[in-house]
Amino acid sequence: MLILLFLLAFVALWAGVYRVLPAVWRTARSLWAAAARAILRRQRFAVWYERGTARLRPLHPYRPLLVILAVGLLIAGLTGASFLAVAELMQEKSPQLERWDQAVWRSAHQLRSPGATHFFLVFTLLGTGVGLGLIVLIIAVVLVARGHGRWAGFLVVTALGGWLLNHGLKLLFARARPDMAEALRRSSSYAFPSGHAMVSLIVFGALVYVVIHASASWRVRSAAAALALCLVGAISLSRIYLGVHWLSDIVAGLAAGLVWLATTTVAYEVYRRMRLL
Repeated sequence: MLILLFLLAFVALWAGVYRVLPAVWRTARSLWAAAARAILRRQRFAVWYERGTARLRPLHPYRPLLVILAVGLLIAGLTGASFLAVAELMQEKSPQLERWDQAVWRSAHQLRSPGATHFFLVFTLLGTGVGLGLIVLIIAVVLVARGHGRWAGFLVVTALGGWLLNHGLKLLFARARPDMAEALRRSSSYAFPSGHAMVSLIVFGALVYVVIHASASWRVRSAAAALALCLVGAISLSRIYLGVHWLSDIVAGLAAGLVWLATTTVAYEVYRRMRLL
């Protein structure tokens, strides 16, 4: 049953990304063009636009870099603020946060069944350091063999750096895990933030970035993005189901992972475009 739900979620996400995003992008561009035309009909704004264009013309080759940096800083800033907010609530032992954590943990405990346990054990093993490490190693070797050493370097540095960052954050916050007597899998490290959620998002997000550059087909790109979302979601849920993480550990792991992924991706993209310039 859970396998069927996973496949249905993948197909739904793929359809959404494949069909909806291009339509949203076209609509946004049309609205922006219409708004620009309406503004430039006024003489004063038209003059300002011409003056600004003339002054910024020397920076025109760097415009994509500036956009990438702005988007990266926005994503990293928003997700970083979310991580800090959850960390602050956790350290202050917020009653509301503890109620949410306990409620989700108890609900997951009540939904346990042999089939669900096998399903989530597979995904939690996939999200271990060994599982993700093998994926990164195999794909990095394939990329190097095909002459894409820089992509392989980006993938390895992003994954390894994310793992080290997660280890450091765990030591910094030193949050205890839920009652291991009720857990279906043993874990001796600290809980906050979840390493499975954080590193899986980093690894699969980096792989989606590689696929975007390796394939010109929007169908392939959207399928990779949808599959990555489903895998990260299943791995994250497996940690709550197995009783080794609180919900807030997962949320913090995803937020921290997105911060690191945005940082390394923007850094590599800027480096790549600077080389082209």
